[in-house]
Amino acid sequence: MIASSRSVEGIRKFIGLDSLAYLSLEGMVKAMPQASDSFCLACYSGKYPVSNPPEVDKFSLER
Repeated sequence: MIASSRSVEGIRKFIGLDSLAYLSLEGMVKAMPQASDSFCLACYSGKYPVSNPPEVDKFSLER
């Protein structure tokens, strides 16, 4: 939630860190002991394992 309104530099300052960096998707998966196909990465990559009708989007239930 902190990242919704702050830049990386803003988050770093807010938390009081010397530095802040994010892992790449590849780096995150490599850091885990499980095989990469053990994870659903759709929230990070945007590549979902199922398709949805074009009229369905993240605002569908709010209409």
